[in-house]
Amino acid sequence: MRADRYKTKHIRKKRRVFIILLLFVVAAAAVLIPSGFGNIKSRIVIEAGSDVPPASAFIRRPGKSVYPVTDTASISSNVPGTYPVIIKNGFFMRTVNLVIQDTTAPTASPKPARCPLGRKIEAQDLVEDIKDVTKVDVLFASEPDFSKPGTRSVDVILEDTSRNRTRITSSLEIIEDTTPPQIHGAKAHTLRVGETISYRTGVQVTDDADPSPMLKIDNTAVDLDKAGTYPVTYTATDFSGNSSSVSVNIRVEDPPTGYEEIDKLYELADKLVAEIITDDMNEIEKAFTIFKWTRTHIPFTYENVPHNYVDQAIRGLQGKIGDCYTCSAAAKTLFERAGFEAIFMEKPTHSHYWLMVKVNGEWYYMEPTPIYLKTFMCFLGTDADLEWFNNHVKKGYYTFNHKLYPTPAKTSPAEVKYKNGEYTLIIKEPNGPV
Repeated sequence: MRADRYKTKHIRKKRRVFIILLLFVVAAAAVLIPSGFGNIKSRIVIEAGSDVPPASAFIRRPGKSVYPVTDTASISSNVPGTYPVIIKNGFFMRTVNLVIQDTTAPTASPKPARCPLGRKIEAQDLVEDIKDVTKVDVLFASEPDFSKPGTRSVDVILEDTSRNRTRITSSLEIIEDTTPPQIHGAKAHTLRVGETISYRTGVQVTDDADPSPMLKIDNTAVDLDKAGTYPVTYTATDFSGNSSSVSVNIRVEDPPTGYEEIDKLYELADKLVAEIITDDMNEIEKAFTIFKWTRTHIPFTYENVPHNYVDQAIRGLQGKIGDCYTCSAAAKTLFERAGFEAIFMEKPTHSHYWLMVKVNGEWYYMEPTPIYLKTFMCFLGTDADLEWFNNHVKKGYYTFNHKLYPTPAKTSPAEVKYKNGEYTLIIKEPNGPV
């Protein structure tokens, strides 16, 4: 009996201890859970375009060991939506919904526009300085009547991806366009038999209504391999159908007795092409080989040389000192003798020359002159490359009328690196450079 009473008493004691521990755990949880898990907010709302908040913004009361488990740096606040973010506060973790909402309507300024009778413009042509953190669609509140001349107010709607809208009132003038475009710079030329000419070089077209009139050049009557005087007709047409024409003569003369410069030039170029170009090269590799040769074999001078194409091309192929005209003339001859199409390019001020070359069916800019070696390597260059140079290295260096030349490719399939006198070709593949 005594043993049973002792056992019962021991069991009661253990129960009391368990109850005391349980009460302690409950009391601790009552303190810790609100200050830990309960201290973490369940939802945070921010406006699109603002900074993603730090971990401290996700809790109600300050804590010493609060940090995001989720990498919030990967969240773009410019994209509205709900993003789960795991926040840790001491021993407790909680998933918080970060809500990025866009309640701000886009802004813009009205931009008065002119449009020829019978033509149409887009709504975005009537506004400028559009600002919003998301993509903005621009449309007419009601499409204006383009069939009647006169000036009218037009309402344009700006709508972002969250359907926030702004209405802008702009001015549209419908004009009767009867003025033909004007052609500038078309002039007569005198060549020797076998020489080439770029008919578009130096020729510009302007129009009071059409920013990009079409220019056609009829040179079908010209025979550069036979002496004679041949007409070339330039015809410019704007989008209203107004046109104007200018005709000039191209005089092709037989070379004087003993004149062998063209034959000498082609002989030099063909010999060099045979030495540096191999049959196993692709078009990009061939272009790079010519590019590299002109940059490394023609000593460059900033002093202007006489601009006689044949003389300077020969001079360059012989490795004699020359300027950008010399380098470009030599490179153009090598490209053409190697089977490429090449165009001689020049600034309107005649202060710089370079090339456009057709590689794999696309036109690219080519800078054969060894200038700005550490900052710019224009091989198979694009408009973006020339624009970057104009903005960051030398303003207006590559200035020319884009309408006079073929449209270049948007992206380049290769690039060239220069270091310690060495040129390295990098051909880009779909999965990156190799």
